[in-house]
Amino acid sequence: MRKIALCLSSVLLGTAAIGQHHPAPRKHAVAKPKPSPSEVLAATTTRAQVLARMSDAYQACKLADSAGLLWSLKSFFGETGLTKGEFETSAAFAERVAKVDDILNGHGGIVACVRPDEAYFTLTYNADAGSFHGEFNPDLVVGTTSKDLGTYRSETAMGAKATVDSELVVNYKLDMSPWLPEDKVPCLHPGLIQTTFDAPVSAAEAPLVKRDGYLVIYGWIRSPFVSYEERPGEPTLDYPIDTYRVSLSAPLQPTRLALVAPDGATVWQCTLVGHDPSGGNSSGQKSVSASDRSAS
Repeated sequence: MRKIALCLSSVLLGTAAIGQHHPAPRKHAVAKPKPSPSEVLAATTTRAQVLARMSDAYQACKLADSAGLLWSLKSFFGETGLTKGEFETSAAFAERVAKVDDILNGHGGIVACVRPDEAYFTLTYNADAGSFHGEFNPDLVVGTTSKDLGTYRSETAMGAKATVDSELVVNYKLDMSPWLPEDKVPCLHPGLIQTTFDAPVSAAEAPLVKRDGYLVIYGWIRSPFVSYEERPGEPTLDYPIDTYRVSLSAPLQPTRLALVAPDGATVWQCTLVGHDPSGGNSSGQKSVSASDRSAS
């Protein structure tokens, strides 16, 4: 009955419109609802997990978006991450952490990548040994963005005036420091400040790896899942630059590290825990590289 009534209504509306010769009403675009923080987080973590399972790690790095993942974590958890409520028992909080951990890591870990540079991850080739010596800070910066905020006039308490250049710098970080000192593996050497490794790479491959390669980090995001910090600049008359710094970081328990070449070959890798969601090989084993394939 309801279906018939709807059909009749549509016919009546149609004949009325024809009889009155009114122009067809304009269609207004319906704005799509903005995705919620939980929907954004689900999308970014799923993407990172899918990339972690890609067989071509180099292409995974080209598609990875650590900054987007970190912003989605901040949007969902806030600036301090997941914290225990005042009236929440330790057992209840632990259960809540476990649920979030399962959501973020239950389908496999994520992947993040960083290129060799002079500040956060360095690669130095030893031609005599035929290997790279790599160094990185366990609280690793995996990306940086900056924005020029223009200039402003400033005056000191003594009346000295200066024109100050201002800028915003955002560092995206993955903090592996809570876990690296505890990992005793021959392929990685955690230190007080820097973590180092030695990766055998042929002289033919070395220039390409240093110029266009990636250090690939596979791992699990751990509680409190994100932290956010702002630090205003301190310009002086001798250095009239006001750099406002933002640090966006997530704790990451690494499961495997790898050094990949532009052709997708994994020239070195190191497994840090028993279960590696990315499907890596055993500790420190070298995968088949481009030079190895050409010789076979």
